[in-house]
Amino acid sequence: MIVKRGDKVGSDTIIGLKGLERISHWYIYNDMYDKIFCLVTPDKSDAQTLYSAMPIMNGIDLFAHCVSGGVIVRNNTRGFYDRKCYYIILSRENDGGNEITFGTIAHECVHAKQYMFEHIGENDSIESEAYLVDWLVNSVLECLGMDRLVDTEKWPVNKKVKRGAKGKA
Repeated sequence: MIVKRGDKVGSDTIIGLKGLERISHWYIYNDMYDKIFCLVTPDKSDAQTLYSAMPIMNGIDLFAHCVSGGVIVRNNTRGFYDRKCYYIILSRENDGGNEITFGTIAHECVHAKQYMFEHIGENDSIESEAYLVDWLVNSVLECLGMDRLVDTEKWPVNKKVKRGAKGKA
């Protein structure tokens, strides 16, 4: 589910990452694993702000990345603390002229899934991996206001192919 600053996730309330509030971002909460992901969509003018908020990104060309970090949350028992968060960064602009594709989104979601599984000690079962990546990709598309459904009306119609000698078309 997509959540925002001030929303409850489990027993915590999201406060956010200092400096990130000036960059387009969304928090995505997975209640099954009780984990927070964050989609960040900077443009070139956001580079220094992102580097200040996330020093691990310093000097990296903005395109598509996934990093494991923290997000400040408030808990009634623990107070304020830094909770694990998995950041998917998809830049609207980049120096390399690269374009973000559905494949790029899936690629970064696989990295986010891997960081999370390593953190919780989950053995990669193919089915749990596939479900989490599917959920993450759909959540990212929802954040971006994009349709996650494939328009099957645009699929090419499979036409029968005449076969030549020895099964060659």
